[in-house]
Amino acid sequence: MKKIIKLTESQLTNIVRRVISESNTKDPNCKKGDCKNGYGEYYENNNDYYKGYYKNGEKDGYGEQKRSGNLYKGNFKNDDKNGYGTLKLNTGGVFKGNFKSGAGEGYGVFTNRYGRVFKGSWISAANFTILKVASEPENKQYGNMNIYDLENVKKSSNLDTKKCVQPPSDIIWIKSKTDKNYEYINGGQEFGFCWWTRNITNGKVFNLSELAKTNPKIQQSINTLNKEYLGKYSI
Repeated sequence: MKKIIKLTESQLTNIVRRVISESNTKDPNCKKGDCKNGYGEYYENNNDYYKGYYKNGEKDGYGEQKRSGNLYKGNFKNDDKNGYGTLKLNTGGVFKGNFKSGAGEGYGVFTNRYGRVFKGSWISAANFTILKVASEPENKQYGNMNIYDLENVKKSSNLDTKKCVQPPSDIIWIKSKTDKNYEYINGGQEFGFCWWTRNITNGKVFNLSELAKTNPKIQQSINTLNKEYLGKYSI
């Protein structure tokens, strides 16, 4: 026998008000599920989206997020990418590894759009995934570069010194550990990934990467710079 529950007019009014309130507070961009606690699908007006799990209104657990054409699949915590995941850039490159606070942190592998592979230790800084220490000798020169710069490195490991551009005089140079008369800088993508040296006494600047093509000793010096200052130089 079914039990009949009788509600007073006041109780019924409260139920109706609660239903209306919950209906009005639901985000219209939450197209499916529960975007507060549980599984939900949230679509923004620019077609970016998140499909995955929520906890207390924040992304938490496994999910898939498309933002600015970049696609991430993996774990989330505290409303951001945290844990293991895969990030595919809208230009074609793919990063697979651990994330922390939205960027790569720890060991990871990045394959850029040209098929160039960068393996090693990564750090997150200002929401960028930055190569800290490369596993491969041919990639040592790319320390301290973020994945958006690495996306444009061609598959050949030969450095095209014709693209070297002398950095401006007001950038930060590295003090030499062995010769106090010289300081150094690697200009990164903007300046062709070339090593430069400057005489502190007279201010003359030399392109070490160009000189190394005909002088093995200079190439040895560059190898030492890559080893000692990897991830420490700045532009």
